Amino acid sequence: MATRLDEVEKLAIGYFHEAQIVWTGAFGTSIGISGATMILDSIADLLVIRDLRTTFSYAPKFNVTYSFNESTELY
Repeated sequence: MATRLDEVEKLAIGYFHEAQIVWTGAFGTSIGISGATMILDSIADLLVIRDLRTTFSYAPKFNVTYSFNESTELY
C-alpha cells in the first residue's frame, strides 16, 4: 500500500475601496468594490506533480442611504 504526502500552501490578499457622496443632510450614496487574490501552490511527493494557481475575484457594491435622525438610517 502506498501513501502520498501532499502539501498545499495558500496566500490570500484582499482589499476594499469605497467612495461616499452625501447629497443632502439625509440622503447619500456610496459605490465600492471588494476583491481578493489567492495563490495556491500544491506540492506532491513526486516533484513532477506540482500545481501553481492564481485566482482573482471581485464584487461591486452600491448603496443608497437615507438618515431619519442621528441614530436611524435606512439603506
